[in-house]
Amino acid sequence: MYCIDCNYELLCLEAGRCPECGRTFDPDDETTYRHNPSKEEYPELVRVLEWVLLGSGSLPLLANAFGLLMLLVARASLGRWPDMRGSESPNTIPATQLLSELDGFLMIGLVFAPFAIFLLSVALCIESRTWRAVRFMLLAIGLWAAGIALAVWDPLFIWNWIFD
Repeated sequence: MYCIDCNYELLCLEAGRCPECGRTFDPDDETTYRHNPSKEEYPELVRVLEWVLLGSGSLPLLANAFGLLMLLVARASLGRWPDMRGSESPNTIPATQLLSELDGFLMIGLVFAPFAIFLLSVALCIESRTWRAVRFMLLAIGLWAAGIALAVWDPLFIWNWIFD
């Protein structure tokens, strides 16, 4: 017998609670324990939620990378760095016109990322019932905050160039 939540071996224990996680079990009721230890500690849905949560937290970092890509494509197509004071916006450089069309979708994703992080965190906590979900939530919030801080700091003036 193994605990459903933590895989603790319950074979020599009487009915009651798992000493590891506190889940109740009854040796006479097969639905309260597992016959074999779980090889997969977390179900596939939990893993998918974790990856989607980290992806939504990474959106601002991806937006910064996308802006840098636009700047590098402009550099490659012009043969020089574009004028960042507004005379050469991404919309006027042929090689970056398609990329500048996509920045609106990226901005929508940035606006909705905090809501996605919150909803995914709640779903992950419900589905996994562990503190691991809180760690992933904090990691996603940290990634999001780092990306927003980089966008606000804007050391290369990429966002000024894109939105001017």
